[in-house]
Amino acid sequence: MELARGATVLLCLLTVLAGCSSVPGLGGGGDDTYGEGESLNTSALAADHASNLREAGSFTVVLTQNSSTGEGATTDQRQRVAVDLDANRTLLTGSADQRSGNRSVSNEQTVYGTDEATFVRIGQGEDARYQYIDASGGGPMTPSLGGEQFVPLNATSSLATATDWTRNGTTTQDGETLTRFVATGNETLADSVFASSGVTVTRYDATLLVTNDGTVRQSSFTLGVESGGQSATQRVDVRITDVGNTTVEEPDWLDEAREQSGGLGNGTTDGAESGAAGVSANGTATANASA
Repeated sequence: MELARGATVLLCLLTVLAGCSSVPGLGGGGDDTYGEGESLNTSALAADHASNLREAGSFTVVLTQNSSTGEGATTDQRQRVAVDLDANRTLLTGSADQRSGNRSVSNEQTVYGTDEATFVRIGQGEDARYQYIDASGGGPMTPSLGGEQFVPLNATSSLATATDWTRNGTTTQDGETLTRFVATGNETLADSVFASSGVTVTRYDATLLVTNDGTVRQSSFTLGVESGGQSATQRVDVRITDVGNTTVEEPDWLDEAREQSGGLGNGTTDGAESGAAGVSANGTATANASA
């Protein structure tokens, strides 16, 4: 499906600049750094968040995202990324639905990766296709789905460090007390975010839920923009769960994927050319073939 060109370009710009796309233990924040009466130092938060995730050794990122344009085109994206840093394994499952008028396209992908290789599964059942990416092959796309790329705060919440946050009480999730930080209004988002893109921000509302030691458990935002006479809105919710309790096993389709790849990724890569698939900077699986 081909969406209206202007709307498509603006949606892509939203995703690239706002991120997401979307992606916790004991860190340098101490026990009460993010508690009552504390202002939010986003640089310190980013450092504590990353330190906590590395210390925990594993975590899961759950992303939901909706983008829409003034012309009625919409994209709904859902991703779950299980990261096991200790075992050097990452498993991403995701789906996306695009709609414009009476046309729609849906895509499902599963990506299993280590620092050395990545396998992409497109579709389900007998219609599934597999692609192999050799991390040693280089090329323009990110060659592997290593879990480390999901550790930095900006990997899953790229507007967090560009926002002027205000503390707004606490909430409880799964028995854990979290400090709520909010931002409302265009003036709370740094001008530098869209400075060179010709994009005007028309709406910005955001929320962070942070543990006392500096792990961002949930980040969500609604962002409205205009550019070249086109308008678009993006709503994103990212949650970090199962910290220190995430295990990633090899998927049951891995042998079939290796077979379709001619044995690649099974210790016999011999420098073969990578398949036409990749993983974007925010962990989104992409492929040249349509679903």
